[in-house]
Amino acid sequence: KTNKPVGGVSAGAICWFEYAFSERNDNMRSLKGLGVVKCCGEPHHHRYIEKPFQTQELVKQLKKQCLAIDDYAAVYITDNNAIVMAETPKSHAYIIDFDDGSIKTTVFNHGDSIDIKYML
Repeated sequence: KTNKPVGGVSAGAICWFEYAFSERNDNMRSLKGLGVVKCCGEPHHHRYIEKPFQTQELVKQLKKQCLAIDDYAAVYITDNNAIVMAETPKSHAYIIDFDDGSIKTTVFNHGDSIDIKYML
């Protein structure tokens, strides 16, 4: 809120979100974050096969959107916009939302812009 840059990798990236999705012993859990970005954040989205499904369950429980980020990808947030940066073609960012009783996942590729003004 004072135009100072902040950032991080893995846990250091998701601490800025309202909720952080993190795994411990292969079980996902939500942790209270700092709340700068008003949604859930999750790193390493496709690290293991069950993780995207566990993320969807947490999104349903909390009824909050999640910005999920694969390994080798990053999201640069500035003003009301987020830009996806990916090192490999298989790395993406995702908005996972629970709306009208179903999960919707939107995939964002390297260079894509995400309008996040409703999340700030």
